[in-house]
Amino acid sequence: MDSKEQLQEWYEFMQFKGVTLLDSPHDHCDGARSFHCKDPEGHVIQPLYHPEISGQVIR
Repeated sequence: MDSKEQLQEWYEFMQFKGVTLLDSPHDHCDGARSFHCKDPEGHVIQPLYHPEISGQVIR
């Protein structure tokens, strides 16, 4: 994610769509913010905002 606000928007969107959410967005001591959810096959996914790597473009 590119910002904490974008992470929150995705959390709310997934909540609205009925995605299995395992926790709510929370801050980490390094400035990151994340939450955990499950994909349709049951894999745990961690959407993440991290100030040092978010917003990068991989070419």
